[in-house]
Amino acid sequence: MLDLTQTVYTVACIESDRSIGIDISRIVEAESRLSEVATVNLQTAPELLSTFNQQWLDLNRMVSLLTYEKNKAENLFRQTRALALLDCNDTAIKARGHSKASADLREAMVELDARVIAANNKVDELTALVMYLKGKQDAFQKAYESVKKLVGSGLNNNYVPRPSTPEQPFSQKPPVEDDDFGLPKGFR
Repeated sequence: MLDLTQTVYTVACIESDRSIGIDISRIVEAESRLSEVATVNLQTAPELLSTFNQQWLDLNRMVSLLTYEKNKAENLFRQTRALALLDCNDTAIKARGHSKASADLREAMVELDARVIAANNKVDELTALVMYLKGKQDAFQKAYESVKKLVGSGLNNNYVPRPSTPEQPFSQKPPVEDDDFGLPKGFR
C-alpha cells in the first residue's frame, strides 16, 4: 500500500535486487515556500526562482527514474499475464473444478493468478508515485513561471514618471534625440 504522507520511499527495482530510494523531504520543505509567490519582491525573487528550479530538477530526476521502472514493470506484467495464460490448460481448469475450458474461464484464471496480481499491483504503485511526483513538479514549474512573470512585468520597473508640463502631457513619450548612438561609422 502506497502511503503518500511519507517523505522517503523505497522502490524495488524490477530486474535486480537493488532498490531505489526516493527522499522528498527537501521537496516538502520547499513546497511550504510556494505561497511566497503571493508576496514576491525583487529581493526574494532570485532565491525563490533558484529554489523552485532546483526542486523541479530533483523531481524530474525522480520522475525519470520511476518512469523507467514503471515501463519495466508494465513489460513484466504483460509477460507474467502471458505466462499465466499459457498455464491455463485443461488440467489446471479441471483442478479448479471446471469440466470444460472457455475464453472467459481462462481470463478469470489469469486475473486470479497471484503472479499477475503482484505484477499489476507493482504497476499501480509506480503509476501512483509517478503521478504524485509529477503533480509536485507541476506546482514548482507554475510557481517558477509566476515569479518570472511578476518580476518581469512590474516588480523590477524602476521607471519614475516625470511631472507633466503644458508642453508635454504625461501620456506622450519624450522626444528622442538623434545622437547616432549605436550606428556604425558609415551610417552617421
